[in-house]
Amino acid sequence: GDTVVYTFELKNVGPTLVSDARILDTMVGLSAVDCGSFNGQLEPNQSVSCSATYRVTAADVRRGFIVNTASAEATNAKLAKVLADAEARSSSAAPGNLSLTGGNILQLMATAFVFVALGVVAVFAGRRRLS
Repeated sequence: GDTVVYTFELKNVGPTLVSDARILDTMVGLSAVDCGSFNGQLEPNQSVSCSATYRVTAADVRRGFIVNTASAEATNAKLAKVLADAEARSSSAAPGNLSLTGGNILQLMATAFVFVALGVVAVFAGRRRLS
């Protein structure tokens, strides 16, 4: 029943405006990714913070860990690059009584970052092949 809050930073690291930039995360049980009033356009070096929540299930506790992978996408990413960075934190009605769900938080965050980075690379590699 604990809640994990995923925070994503979506950033245009390329030289041109990108449109329809978004976080793609298909985790079952994850809320919709909320980027506030963000309209999908990112100027060069502009970033936006987004978040989503997930309620920990009994199956997650039995398994001992939660795995989530996300990536970033934009319509004209051929001319620019969009990166996503993610962070996860958990909260509980009774702080300090969270169940240990594997590894320490730094290890979990490092693993999440690697998966996000790999997803970004895969998206861009796939788009380049289509062009």
